[in-house]
Amino acid sequence: MFQNLIANAISYTPRGEVVIGASMSGAGGTAECFVRDNGAGIPADRRGAVFDKHETDPEKAEGLGLGLAIVKTFVEAHDGVVTVESELGHGSVFRFTLPGQRS
Repeated sequence: MFQNLIANAISYTPRGEVVIGASMSGAGGTAECFVRDNGAGIPADRRGAVFDKHETDPEKAEGLGLGLAIVKTFVEAHDGVVTVESELGHGSVFRFTLPGQRS
């Protein structure tokens, strides 16, 4: 999951900053992980579809549009949630949470 999110952040932030982080919270030990960049950002009309299979950036020729769909599938398979916050021209934050170990 991190490999895809970090690679995307680097790709869209050629001269900016990419920050990776994680924290544990709550009694159940929920893990929240994020990859934040100050790159190109995602247009508002595309944000809702970034996790869809075969969704690709029309500005870039490479990619099959599977990376973020796979991230979402893996996170949800482990009862987690993945989200994106983004502003065009100001970057993006991709977050995913995973529940702690069950007793």
